[in-house]
Amino acid sequence: MSETGKNPIWLTALDIVCLAFFAAFLMLIFCPIHQVEEFLDPLFAVINPFTTGVYSMGCGLLITLMNARGKTGLILGALMSVSYLIMTAISLVALMGASSISDLMMYGPNVIIVLAGIFILIQRGKNRD
Repeated sequence: MSETGKNPIWLTALDIVCLAFFAAFLMLIFCPIHQVEEFLDPLFAVINPFTTGVYSMGCGLLITLMNARGKTGLILGALMSVSYLIMTAISLVALMGASSISDLMMYGPNVIIVLAGIFILIQRGKNRD
């Protein structure tokens, strides 16, 4: 695993699943091939990438930030953070046409996840000193 601490296998598996979902999401958005869309439609019919998918990625990010150790954990945390922030930004662009407050409330969990992530990083920094 890593040099200074061991990451649990379940954490690495969770991150791989989240990053694979992110890759599938990018393929759906940026790949113009119709067969890719047909292949990924069943996945995104179950997990909406703009709501449930982003929230799930955020939960995976928070779990990674709390439990990751060593160099491998740092890399996984960075990959999860970047992929979550990209998905959140794309989700925000998708919500720009929202006109009612109930539509905008769908973005509330993302704000909570970002604030929780910042809080976790601050607490881990204090515990390190």
